[in-house]
Amino acid sequence: MPLPPKDQGPWVGGIPEEKTENFNMEQLLEKKKKIDSLLHNKYTKWVTIMFTDLEGSTVLTEEAGDLALRTVIKN
Repeated sequence: MPLPPKDQGPWVGGIPEEKTENFNMEQLLEKKKKIDSLLHNKYTKWVTIMFTDLEGSTVLTEEAGDLALRTVIKN
């Protein structure tokens, strides 16, 4: 990518033809805030997780194995 002519001032990234005086940090931060909010609203949701314990399951698993416990749970 070619560098801009010297009369345009220093290049800070982006399209080289853009002049640095067009660079507005406040606008960029506002756009970032909006994008972050959209992503948060789309991909964040509440979930409920329930943990249970079957009495004697640890002993059954240790003595008879995992498949035996799964059979007990299915029935």
